[in-house]
This record gives sequence, structure tokens and C-alpha cells, in this order.
Amino acid sequence: VENIQSYCRGIGEEAVALLQQEGFWIEDGAFRSSHLFGIRIRERSPQKIKEALSKNKIYVSFRGDAIRVSPNVYNNKRDMDKLCKILLS
Repeated sequence: VENIQSYCRGIGEEAVALLQQEGFWIEDGAFRSSHLFGIRIRERSPQKIKEALSKNKIYVSFRGDAIRVSPNVYNNKRDMDKLCKILLS
């Protein structure tokens, strides 16, 4: 379990920091797991984000005004960078 958390933290920490810096709300790392977290999209269009993610074959779940992200060992940093690119475009 700790190895998975460590791996997910490693591939996701830059992406999380960038999204937070750009105005997305993500719970502080001390209060969430690295393999499952939400990204509040706030003032962005959920429908446009859904379409862009789907078009780019990025699979996440939407929960109200949040995106539920659950990276695991089959993901890598490129996947997280791709997610950021879509959310920031």
C-alpha cells in the first residue's frame, strides 16, 4: 500500500501543485490520499472538460463540480501531465 501511495505521489505532485497554482482546488496532501483525490473545477465548464478528456482518452469520474482522479501503478507522469494540459487549456 505504501509503495502505491509513494508511486502515485511521485507521478502526481507536480500536476497537483500546478493545478492548485492555476486556481483549481485540491485538498492538501496531508488530508488526502495520493491514489484518489478530487479536483474542483469551479468556474470552468464541466461539459467542455468532459468532452476534452474523453477526446483525449483520459478517464475520470465527475462528482458535482469536482473531478475524481484515481491514478495507480498503470499510470505515469505523462498521464498526469496530459490531464493538466487538458484542464489548463
